[in-house]
Amino acid sequence: MENLGSTPDTVFQELRDSYGIGPSEEVDTLKIAHTYDPKRDLHVFGNPAPDGVYEIRLDFPEFTSLCPKTGQPDFATVSINYSPDELCVEMKSLKLYLQSFRNEGHFYEEITNMVHKDLLKVLDPLVLQTAFSFNAR
Repeated sequence: MENLGSTPDTVFQELRDSYGIGPSEEVDTLKIAHTYDPKRDLHVFGNPAPDGVYEIRLDFPEFTSLCPKTGQPDFATVSINYSPDELCVEMKSLKLYLQSFRNEGHFYEEITNMVHKDLLKVLDPLVLQTAFSFNAR
């Protein structure tokens, strides 16, 4: 495999430098209150364009959890749209956070509200929409 000279860390540092985000504004980890699972940590970073109002759309087509009554798997596509205020969510931690529900039993409504409340708690965005499109079992 060809070495292009950039690692994810150096690319991230270059992006931070280009937006003038200093060391005191490093990525922070904010723990979610309802669990101690380290996979449920959501990492955030300072909004690189705090003067503008814009929307970020994130789609995760491979969400899974378990039905709390039958133990059968539930499959969904998750769509998250938000307009950041001071903070943005780091994509890998969000993906790990969503994957942490894989072996847990929750009703559709419960998961949708848990994710929405957790994102509100860590981001305090201007606007937040969460939508789960569950497949029929």
